[in-house]
Amino acid sequence: MPITRMRGITKGFSFLKMCRYQDARNSFAQAADIDPGFTEAWSNKGIALISLGKYVEAIRAFDKVIALNPNDSEARQQRDLAQKKIMESCSSTRSLLPVTDSDEQVIPVTQQAPAHESPVRTVPHR
Repeated sequence: MPITRMRGITKGFSFLKMCRYQDARNSFAQAADIDPGFTEAWSNKGIALISLGKYVEAIRAFDKVIALNPNDSEARQQRDLAQKKIMESCSSTRSLLPVTDSDEQVIPVTQQAPAHESPVRTVPHR
């Protein structure tokens, strides 16, 4: 049976309920391919992409919804959520970097450093 846009949406929702986010994304993408103006397909594809941690792709999907329907407040909220997730991801990565005072620079410790030493150390900036 050929897939229709509504069948793609229905399958996508079923996959979302089963936490099969990649399959959901694929089903919603098929529905969007069949009807590129079908905002429900783009929006739900974005939601599946957020669940997969693919925030940039999710933002693109929500941008498509907003381009098709500038008054879609839910798409804007979901887009904001994806942007927030990117920022959280960046800040958690940044928290893994060593913190230094402004007058210090980070210098890697040589490989001969004792095992109990930190992998980086700070020295006064000259």
